[in-house]
Amino acid sequence: MKKVKKICLGLLVSAVLAAIVLSILAVVYEEEIEQFALDRIQSGLVAEVSVDEIDFSVWQKFPQASLVCDNVLIHETINAKDTLIFASKVFLEFSILDMLKGNYTVNTVSLENGIVNIRRLEDGRDNYHFWKEGEASSSELSFVLEQVQLKNVKASVIDEKAEFSISTFAEEVKLKGAFANKAFDMIAEADLLIHEITVADERYVSEKKILADFVLQVNDGDHAYYLSSGKFKLEGIPFEAKGSFIDLTEGVMCDLDVKGEALDIEELMTHLPESAKESLVAYRGRGELDIEGTISGMAGANSQPDVSLTFSIGHGKFTHLESGVAMSDIRAEGLFEKLYGLPEKLTIQQFHADFESGTFAVLGVVEDFNEPWIDLQMRGHFDLNDLRKFAELDQLDELSGNISANANFKGRLGVGGAVDNTVLSKALMEGQVEFEDGHFRVAGAPHAFEELNGKFTLKNRNATIDRFSGRVEGSDFALTGEFANLVPFMILPEEKLNITANFRSGALDFNALLLADEGGSEAPYHLEFPTHIDFNLDVNIQHLTFREFVAEKLVGKAQLKNQVLTLDPVSLNTAEGSFVAKATIDGRQPDRFLLTSNASLTGMNITRLFEEFENFGQDFIGYANLRGKATADVKFTAEFNSALEFRQDNLYSLAEVTIDNGELIDLRSMKHISTYVKGNKLIAPFVNEEALDTKLSHIYFSSLSNQIEIKDGKVYLPEMTIRSSAMDITAQGQHSFSNAIDYTIGFKIRDVMSKGNNTEFGEVADDGLSNSFFLSMTGTSDNPEFGYDRIAHKEKRQEDRQNELKNAKQILKEELGLFKGDETLGTLDKKEQPVTPAKITVVVDDDDKKKEKNRRLLGKEDKKLEIKTDKHDDDDDDF
Repeated sequence: MKKVKKICLGLLVSAVLAAIVLSILAVVYEEEIEQFALDRIQSGLVAEVSVDEIDFSVWQKFPQASLVCDNVLIHETINAKDTLIFASKVFLEFSILDMLKGNYTVNTVSLENGIVNIRRLEDGRDNYHFWKEGEASSSELSFVLEQVQLKNVKASVIDEKAEFSISTFAEEVKLKGAFANKAFDMIAEADLLIHEITVADERYVSEKKILADFVLQVNDGDHAYYLSSGKFKLEGIPFEAKGSFIDLTEGVMCDLDVKGEALDIEELMTHLPESAKESLVAYRGRGELDIEGTISGMAGANSQPDVSLTFSIGHGKFTHLESGVAMSDIRAEGLFEKLYGLPEKLTIQQFHADFESGTFAVLGVVEDFNEPWIDLQMRGHFDLNDLRKFAELDQLDELSGNISANANFKGRLGVGGAVDNTVLSKALMEGQVEFEDGHFRVAGAPHAFEELNGKFTLKNRNATIDRFSGRVEGSDFALTGEFANLVPFMILPEEKLNITANFRSGALDFNALLLADEGGSEAPYHLEFPTHIDFNLDVNIQHLTFREFVAEKLVGKAQLKNQVLTLDPVSLNTAEGSFVAKATIDGRQPDRFLLTSNASLTGMNITRLFEEFENFGQDFIGYANLRGKATADVKFTAEFNSALEFRQDNLYSLAEVTIDNGELIDLRSMKHISTYVKGNKLIAPFVNEEALDTKLSHIYFSSLSNQIEIKDGKVYLPEMTIRSSAMDITAQGQHSFSNAIDYTIGFKIRDVMSKGNNTEFGEVADDGLSNSFFLSMTGTSDNPEFGYDRIAHKEKRQEDRQNELKNAKQILKEELGLFKGDETLGTLDKKEQPVTPAKITVVVDDDDKKKEKNRRLLGKEDKKLEIKTDKHDDDDDDF
């Protein structure tokens, strides 16, 4: 123990003595060395140097002595004279023993807190040989570098000859080697932050942390550099490299092997460019990536080395973080090549992945990343809901169903991978897509498509619909035909889809199909023609409903082109009859649709017709008031909005209508007439009130024909006659959509008399001439106002006289041969012999007070009353 203590004490004494000696040497030599260094630094360097201050130290870099230079600026050695090195501290280190001999040979240079800019010009000259070549003498300061150290130094290397540049921040770099020799091994340890690496104007690495540990064999005589071993970590991702660089007149010849094994994909994703990371932020990747390849060839102003890299992925998995849907068991192999003079080429030899519901695979080639040429084969089968969630198809609220696809694509894309119609027109696409039990809903749409089953055959830009069926809101459909321009329509925003197909449906419910989005609209319906879909369909619908309207066996052609829908022809059965029409709906203007149509109706049950069309928007006469079979030819134009609300002032219709075996039941207007007639003091005495109520409450007629016109917000009814066994009624007038009315109603006197023509005043005989009275009905349909229509009465009398004169001439022509030149006369039908003018005779009984009162009303007493209908008195008023 005492011996150990003596040894320790001796070492301590020796150390103290050494320290004292070194301190004495520092004091003795400090002024001499500093002055000497200041004089000799410039003479020992080729470059211009400026130094603020030089201090000598034997302690800062012990066991080496050092000159500590503050704020050193060294200019580069080429003509530009830019900054080569600037450092707040530069340590020039040399051996203490050599110093004692007067030999100041610098073997180590350390830079702290500075800038280093290394350049090599295209002609081969460089700016970094800043010391003078030659043997160091015993009396001068010389550089025989064996080690260079950098700490907190921003460094850049620009090699114009090799078209290579790198910008870094060196936290700590140590370079060891016999730098003064022509051939030496340089051992490097580096901790760098790489700001940028550029090769031939292509940017490769940006803001990446790299650790390097390599040995570079340098042979300045041959201008050759051999990377015998190199281990690197790029942001923690390890890879290896080895190979050679030969500096030639025309450039740098490279032959480099690179290798990365079991690289962590999750770690790699964090180091992708920002644009790529943004698109992958919703995913987590796992698995291992192996890379191996070569970089070989000339790197220079006019050439680039060839790059060939193979890669493989094993145990890969990409998970969509929000939904949890994963593409798992990813297995991939491929080759990346960039040969000089040729575009990039990525060969996917295998890419296979599993969804939970199925598999997906791709193989093929992608060439030229600037204007990609693609030749890919894709196949897979999986649940579409996995695809919707994984691919974040936000344009769809719902998507599900099993899909099987097998497709090929071959063609060139535009610059930067852009796709346009020209590109797609030259591409070759083929394959098949088949799906079953599909379901989807477009974002914000009120309807979902369900039970979708189909098979499509792709051929270039088009798709043949082998079969396609489904349901939407209770309506079913089936299509066969062609989707023209399908691929551009799915990819490009302004492309149109053209559908030519047969459309079949067992039942369509337009109540549901046209239903507006309940959450976003107060209107019950919403109609809008698509701007980028045209179709030409052969339509066959077995059953169609819209509100109260029901149609069966709808058959026809439907064409939509540029938001104009044409139905020509279309036929259907409804209301126990048939309907044939052609129609056009122009929907090119926002929230405005223009409808024009021509239609023929045959054998319609008029009750059902009015019920299905909801009484055509009026309440003057309803389906409960009508019976009979209707036939009509209708011309119709109208304007309505997307909520299917018509602009009544723009509606026009002209209809030729015939109703057979008709009935008018409990018409409100007839009840108003009955009430008026019974309350009229002049007419009431002649009326059998009970019989009149009965006749007007239920009117039967065999046939009625008329032309009805709708325009300017009004319904115009020309004069028509309703003939029945009970009574005859004539009517004409107009009815506005606001329920304002202006009608003339005419009755035969005989039809309203008490007990037929046998009245309590005697027998009334019809002479056939204007034995009618006419009422005007104005005001509103709810509150009509009645009056006696003198003009109608006068016109009727004139018409009857003209008919009687014509009948008389006809008789004279037939019997006596007169009026042979009158072409307006035909042959008299024996069944239509004219009636001889007659008188209405009323016999009065003087004993009845009630009859007396009526006689006074008639202005006659105690005599026979004669009303001569052959008197030509245009101002005659019967009532």
